[in-house]
Amino acid sequence: MNCAILLSNLEAGNSLVLYTIGRNKRMRTRTNFFLANLAGADLAVGVLCVLPKLSTYLSLTWILGEVSLCAKLVL
Repeated sequence: MNCAILLSNLEAGNSLVLYTIGRNKRMRTRTNFFLANLAGADLAVGVLCVLPKLSTYLSLTWILGEVSLCAKLVL
C-alpha cells in the first residue's frame, strides 16, 4: 500500500513541476531546466521501477516472466 501512495505522489509532484516549467515562460531558466530534467528522470524511475515492484507486492505469483534477467545472463 505504501508503494501505491508513493507512486501517486511521485507522479503528481513531478508532473506538476514539468507542467509549471513548461507553461510559464518566466520559469524557463537554466536552473529550472535542470530541475525539469530531474523531475523527468524521477518520473521515469518511478514508472519503470516502482510499478514492477508494486506488482510483485500485490500478486502472490511472479507475473513478470518465467526467467529472470540474472538467470539469462548466467545461462
